[in-house]
Amino acid sequence: MKEAHQMYEDLLKALEPILPRTVYQDVRRVRMLAWAITGLCLTHTVRLGAWAQVLEGRAQYAASRVRRFSRWLHHPAISPARWYRPVIQAALIDWPDDSRLYVALDTTALTPFVLIRAEASSSNGSRRWSLQTVP
Repeated sequence: MKEAHQMYEDLLKALEPILPRTVYQDVRRVRMLAWAITGLCLTHTVRLGAWAQVLEGRAQYAASRVRRFSRWLHHPAISPARWYRPVIQAALIDWPDDSRLYVALDTTALTPFVLIRAEASSSNGSRRWSLQTVP
């Protein structure tokens, strides 16, 4: 699971400076977000049981890790609209205010790689971002 841990660390390093503490209130929530994204990318599914396979921690049983994800997802502090906003704002920091934004997402699984491409375009030009996991 070295690949999972490296992806988790990279995501955590990218998310911590972007998400304000007023949004997440407790750093453990950002850590679970990083594990959820890691699980989603590596398992190619939204099943919590699959994500539990990549989650590192002290829990000895997969059911305990699934409950951990479930508690995190159902916590009232987890509001996607509040969490997405700072991430999108950071990605589009230099986007012209007066231009319309179109976003297209494409995911490609090339085992053991997952490539997520996002393209944002407007009449003024386009930008591309890529996140890639490596073995």
